[in-house]
Amino acid sequence: MGEVYLEKGQTSDAIEKLEEAYELDSYETQYPLARALIAHARAKEKQSSYEEALSACARALEISPNERLAQDIQKGIWNKQGETELNQGNFQEALKLYKKAENKKQTDNVWARIQREDLKSLEEKANLHVKTLSWSSAIKIYKQLVEKAPDKESKNEWKQSLEQCEEEQFLDDKYTQGLGALSRNDFKQAQRAFAEVVHIRPDYKRNGDAAAKLLERSVSEKKSITIERIFQSKLFRTLSISSIILVIIWGIFYIVSLPNIDNTSGASEVNTVEVQPSNTPKSIPTDSPVPEPSRTPRPTNTPMPTSTPVPVSAILYSEDFEDGEAQGWTDSVGTKSVEEDEDGNFYFKIAGPDNYPQSWLDSDYIDMSDWTDYAFETRVRFISGTLFMCARADGGTAFYTFYAFSNDNHIALSEYDVDQNVEWGGYDIDKNYTISHNKWYTFRFELNGSTLSLYIDDELVITTEANAPLVRESGGIGFYIGGNEEVHFDDIRVWELH
Repeated sequence: MGEVYLEKGQTSDAIEKLEEAYELDSYETQYPLARALIAHARAKEKQSSYEEALSACARALEISPNERLAQDIQKGIWNKQGETELNQGNFQEALKLYKKAENKKQTDNVWARIQREDLKSLEEKANLHVKTLSWSSAIKIYKQLVEKAPDKESKNEWKQSLEQCEEEQFLDDKYTQGLGALSRNDFKQAQRAFAEVVHIRPDYKRNGDAAAKLLERSVSEKKSITIERIFQSKLFRTLSISSIILVIIWGIFYIVSLPNIDNTSGASEVNTVEVQPSNTPKSIPTDSPVPEPSRTPRPTNTPMPTSTPVPVSAILYSEDFEDGEAQGWTDSVGTKSVEEDEDGNFYFKIAGPDNYPQSWLDSDYIDMSDWTDYAFETRVRFISGTLFMCARADGGTAFYTFYAFSNDNHIALSEYDVDQNVEWGGYDIDKNYTISHNKWYTFRFELNGSTLSLYIDDELVITTEANAPLVRESGGIGFYIGGNEEVHFDDIRVWELH
């Protein structure tokens, strides 16, 4: 009876009768029932009744798993549903349906669109963070974009945006550090922070306050603090007390030396004495000697700081030790300390007894990886021995160096790299130069490309070309001295050569 209904196209009635027969004899009825279900699925597919069609196909495959027609109807319906979801922007639903339909081409296309939409959404979020100056949030998103970039062009574009945001974050952090240091009157730290900002972007400002102006303020405030230290120094207090005592002594002897005026009891007139101006000093009784006022001599071994003109924007590093500390300088070998002289000036002292005492500006304290062409200047005072003034340094393993021997009065330029077996020397430049002990000099070591130049007290004394290839193209600064010797440093500056 079910097959009769099927022949008449009455699929619903046919399925009903065949299901009853299937309960009684599944083996004989499974194929007629499967054909009825497939015919019903086709009819429902034409009517766009996809869910009823899929249900019929599922039942047909349940009783006859190898029915290819039922599988094809399912895939066709899933492809149509996937297209509908895709056109409506429901990419995840479309992806599921195309996967069911085993449509690899459309699955890949939808997956690519999902990725593009996700990346587009991330990029919009990143741009919003950039507009609100939320650099850390923008950096996190751009890192995701770089990792997920579908092509080289997008990756390069997002990588460039990431680097820009990282630079903005660095400048913002340094600017904030500078402001905090100013609020604490830590002018050295403020100068260092604002100098890093100005070095990267000379016109950087926040809320109208330019970093260059705040750098100038830090420098000027730091100088005023230095002057204040002079007035607080031991020498100034000693001179002040001595001056007061001298004034008192001079006043006493001045009063004692005044002429006496005698009044006679019977005199009718008072004799007046007219004092004529004279360049001849009044004689003083020999029994009342006047001590000669003595002026406390100013030490001659502490000259004024160097006056080499340098644009504020070019300064990479500056240290005068006036806070009594050597911040950022390593303590690897020898004895390092900051001392105060009688004039109230602070200086950096490196001494033995270890062989080759040394100190380097720590890369964790300040980033020196991009220091390439620069001038390294410091005031130097030899108590005894040898100085190696190192630049473009990688710690103590590779560097260019100017070295001076105060004991036998000569200077030289050299290079050194322990990894490449480059030993001391290499330029055949060894010049006689008299170096006195206990006297301040200003040494300046300039590295401009392959050109190495040495100035002493602003006079060019050595210049040469470095060997190719360069031992070091960038790096920081540091000092070596000879064993059991002592050298003093002050007013260290590093600035970029343009």
